Amino acid sequence: MKKWTGIVLAVVLCLGLTACGGTQKEQDMPVQETNTIETETTENGENVETGKAPQGGEMREGTITVLTNVTEGDRLQKMQEWAEEFDDLYPGVQTVEFESIDDYENQVKIRLSSSDYGDVLLIPNTVEVAKLSEYFVPLGSYEELSEQYQCIDDRTYENVVYGIPVSVQFTGIFYNKNVFAEAGIEGIPRTIDEFMAALQKIKETTDAVPLYTAYADQWTLNQWEANTLTAAAEPDYPYVGQAHDRNNFLKGSPNYNLYRIMYEASAQGLIEDDPATATFDEAKRMLAKGEAATCVCSSWAIGQFQEAAVEAGLTEEVIGYMPYPVPEEGNPQIVRLGRDYVNGVSVHSEHQDIALAWVKFFAETEYATELSSSVSPIKGGELPAIATDWYDLGVEFMPCTPAEGDDQGLLDRLDKESEVGLLEPDFKQRIIDAGIGNRDETYDEIMEDLNKRWTEAMDALGVE
Repeated sequence: MKKWTGIVLAVVLCLGLTACGGTQKEQDMPVQETNTIETETTENGENVETGKAPQGGEMREGTITVLTNVTEGDRLQKMQEWAEEFDDLYPGVQTVEFESIDDYENQVKIRLSSSDYGDVLLIPNTVEVAKLSEYFVPLGSYEELSEQYQCIDDRTYENVVYGIPVSVQFTGIFYNKNVFAEAGIEGIPRTIDEFMAALQKIKETTDAVPLYTAYADQWTLNQWEANTLTAAAEPDYPYVGQAHDRNNFLKGSPNYNLYRIMYEASAQGLIEDDPATATFDEAKRMLAKGEAATCVCSSWAIGQFQEAAVEAGLTEEVIGYMPYPVPEEGNPQIVRLGRDYVNGVSVHSEHQDIALAWVKFFAETEYATELSSSVSPIKGGELPAIATDWYDLGVEFMPCTPAEGDDQGLLDRLDKESEVGLLEPDFKQRIIDAGIGNRDETYDEIMEDLNKRWTEAMDALGVE
């Protein structure tokens, strides 16, 4: 059998969607039988059916389709090289095809209502943890897989893991060092007030856009949510405490402090002139050239911002990366070490053995460090060089405390019931629209409305 690796580029139209889970149909999705499903007993005495990746040469022939959000030519070529390496491990028995998708999150969560979502895919963030088993094959018990992989907690339900991260990330703020120097900003702003003062100084002394939101791409605004831990300074808060907080969006809360920068920067004319046309590609280009000063995004984009600087005729050293500021002086600066997307295996895959082997093989590649500029999902990974000085700033890296027992999946249920959309762009765009005067409401009014919906959902679900 001739070995080959195919790349299918699917450029799809962006479709408007409502809140979390709104496009997912309730339906039974039985797991296809394969010769790779075994039973493990967890430490709680539960029997769990788990997929087992076979050893070299043990797979049946077949082709798997891997859905990916990688769309750039050079990065796709690197993915193809890894697929060829994978093929060499199991000579003559399989083909890996990539389906590259723009607007990945929105498009794939639509496809989950059918059986047409590939063999291996990045699990959409809006899939409720309690419903993972409807769409994805169990990969193993938490006890087993947590010995090898980090940040698998929130794609685990009832001690069963459904996805392995493609990388481990942390979120901060990209900035142009030359613009900061021109504005006379010395040192890294540590508090929200210091950061806002820096943005104002940039506006007054340079021609750069102080804070570029990339509003038009929508997903870019969801990048801010990963800073909830920094705003809370408490690892229990994002997944556990937040689900029981009746003041979750009110003044002084982590969410209020987190999005205050977004509103105040918009209200003070410190963002792009026309947010409706502001894209992530423009953010990279403008920040590299010094036409924009800062942009909030996770560490996976480090390489892309650095590449943009080189393409602009500069060196990658012009790009800096700072921790998200804390609400008050004296607060610990805790940065969340969390997962990127996770690879999962479709319950509809006819080649789950090949798919499972690919998921575990991919975690061992250099994707995290080379293409995502982040930390390997394999335990013991190191920070990228651009962020090593964060330790000197007093930053502590840690994961969020996972929800357990009755709290597992509770945050998802509250988010869906309330229609707040923690991982949706709606209320973030609302905040910016209000800030620039396109909506007749204040920041406090927006946050009070979100809090009202949150507490009503808590009451509806009987949460204390």
